[in-house]
Amino acid sequence: MNTTHSSLKVRYITRVGILSALAFAFMILEFPIIFFFPEYLKIDFSDAIAIIGGIALGPMAAVFIELIKNLLNLILHSTTGGVGELANFLVGVGLVLPIAMIYRKISNNQGLILGMIVGTITMVIVASLANLFVLLPLWGIPSAERFNMVVSLLVPFNIIKAILVSIFSFIGIKATKGLMKYIKLPKIS
Repeated sequence: MNTTHSSLKVRYITRVGILSALAFAFMILEFPIIFFFPEYLKIDFSDAIAIIGGIALGPMAAVFIELIKNLLNLILHSTTGGVGELANFLVGVGLVLPIAMIYRKISNNQGLILGMIVGTITMVIVASLANLFVLLPLWGIPSAERFNMVVSLLVPFNIIKAILVSIFSFIGIKATKGLMKYIKLPKIS
């Protein structure tokens, strides 16, 4: 069967759209880590869907899934005026992009785990810098409080979030191994 380039584009866009909608649904199912962090810091597993999309369709699919789910959340569900969605997008891309890029080069469990470790580190760095210089100023947090808030609150939260999302993603990838062949697209020769 000869697959044309345009039909592959349509299939790619369709799969990214479906995974984005699924990620948005997971994003709505957020929950706080009770007793450890303030209630406004919540975890959801929407990034796991972006990781699966990145593994199956490539790194840019992971970025598109992150973007679309956050745009959907901004339009349909936001309570943050876009600041929360910007934060979720930046931090999510910091996690999912390294995983998809490393897995593209090392397509086995070791590559996936290495990607998750690098993604966790990248996510914490991106989250810290974004919060110090963009996000916390948008929330009106005084500069004297920002560094302490990032170090004592946001770094531990993002480490825990990245680990939980990575574990959920790893289990999800293993559980959907049979479905992955239907998500992936054939290479264009």
